Amino acid sequence: MLAKITAFIATLCLLTACGVRVEIATPIAPSPTPRPWPSLDNWDGSGVWREQATPRLIFNDAADVEVELFMKPDQADIYLLQYRMLWLVLNYDATWFSAPQSNAQIRLSVYVRHSADEAWQTYDSAENTVTTATVPATTQNTVAVGIYVEELVHFQVRAEVSAVVYLESGDLITRVSANEINVFVLSDPAEISSDVAALHPVWGDLDPEMLLLDWRGWWWGPCVLLDWAVEDASSETLLDACDKTESGDYWTALSLMQDAAQIATNDEIRAALHSMIGLGYANFASFDEAGAYLSTAIDLYAALDHVWEMTVCLHNLLIVYYMQQAEAQAFSTLYKLQELRVQFWDEAGYRLFQANIAYLSYDQSGLDEANAYFAEWGLPQVEIISQWVDRIDG
Repeated sequence: MLAKITAFIATLCLLTACGVRVEIATPIAPSPTPRPWPSLDNWDGSGVWREQATPRLIFNDAADVEVELFMKPDQADIYLLQYRMLWLVLNYDATWFSAPQSNAQIRLSVYVRHSADEAWQTYDSAENTVTTATVPATTQNTVAVGIYVEELVHFQVRAEVSAVVYLESGDLITRVSANEINVFVLSDPAEISSDVAALHPVWGDLDPEMLLLDWRGWWWGPCVLLDWAVEDASSETLLDACDKTESGDYWTALSLMQDAAQIATNDEIRAALHSMIGLGYANFASFDEAGAYLSTAIDLYAALDHVWEMTVCLHNLLIVYYMQQAEAQAFSTLYKLQELRVQFWDEAGYRLFQANIAYLSYDQSGLDEANAYFAEWGLPQVEIISQWVDRIDG
């Protein structure tokens, strides 16, 4: 399981995917075709591409065709920045061993609604006709529908994929399936300035057995929340947590911060506290608690439209799930983080993610590039990355 997550993350780090096409003389059972996702190195800020399916058709003879839609189920929520495009896509392959008169239509239909109580409304659709003049033959192409939204809004998308096959024998075969996805349109945070001082770990030294956390999620601790909490129910508890933090009693501080998070009425305070607590538990390898607090922080920041803060928490949550070997949760979190990161520029976050990915994929050049950033600022991540480089060399 861990190896699958590592391989998946490593694939996302490639600027393009390398493919090998083999000519085949006899029919084979269809299987999904892996498709690369845009990596951080392919950042252009234009929006999000989300693959829905990889349909495959194999025409064996005039009355025999194999049709598989190969849907991408369990789609993660999409965080789309304002004035960006969301592209829902499918990538299909078709192969003819005979029956060149057999053909098909591949269609992607998109529907939207703003609540579960509403009926689906048609948004747009696109389709390709799949034909050949000779056999044997193979073809592949993409069908895409773009969504552009200017308002800050939450809505749902239904992406319906269909394949209608017209056999040379006169038979008709139809396959239809659909994904439903939550989409959150958020404000563009613009380019994030690197607050390098905030990258220093708060509690102890970094652990080379742990992927690099983003310590900016500590937000300078509970003391900075005191001004916000003057009229909040959490003010006295936050003051106690501040005192314990400054005295180095972090476990007691964590406990007090949890108490404060339960009674706080200000969502800004609640979000920051959940981020801090989740990061603290992740640092102490208490991953169940870390995951719960970071997940809540992400939801709160999404509701507050605080995009950059969300990515910091998503980064830390991804590490938590990776360390837990929680494959499904790691996949979902990775999609969200990756898609957000390519929509705006945050160099510190990029370099932390780059270092982690390079280590997992044994990419020494990637480690060296990330390490140059941390070395320039004299940050302690340099020591950890240097140890990782030694492991790869060894």
